[in-house]
Amino acid sequence: MMSTAMAIALACSGILLVLVAVAFYLHHYRGGVPYVGRVANWSIGIYGGASPFELTPVSTTSNPVLTASDVDDIEAGFLADPFMIREQDRWLMFFEILDMETAKGVIGFAASEDGRTWEYCGVALRESFHLSYPQVFRHEDDLYMLPETSASGEVRLYVSQGAPDRWELSGVLVERPYVDP
Repeated sequence: MMSTAMAIALACSGILLVLVAVAFYLHHYRGGVPYVGRVANWSIGIYGGASPFELTPVSTTSNPVLTASDVDDIEAGFLADPFMIREQDRWLMFFEILDMETAKGVIGFAASEDGRTWEYCGVALRESFHLSYPQVFRHEDDLYMLPETSASGEVRLYVSQGAPDRWELSGVLVERPYVDP
């Protein structure tokens, strides 16, 4: 059985460990995205398989299909969280770009005729807060995006204004900072 003194010592060391972790976080990230301080080399590739548990690179594609070096309008740290949708005669892919100047995510987009070869097109959506995980979907005649907007304290829905790089806030769905809705 643990003595009272030992229990207090363990509790205090646990509190100290949490305080050290918080101090480290505040020192290194200063309010930015938590993973900015780490070396990340995330990119986007195309994989296929019989199930989500049996994926391999698609042999007719040169992976990765998009990297931070493909981004030519901002200094990109990495690309992540791709969502694709078929629009007319081409595929559109929306994804997070870590903007190194602001240390915040913006939503970029790329286009493809065949779903294997992609051309980066530009930033689709930028806000004063971090954006990521851009779910895109069609409802009736409109294209919508539901990105991760927890840094705003809200779950926000955007509607396309007729082009992949023109989005307008359609409304705030929830006034809570939910992550990856």
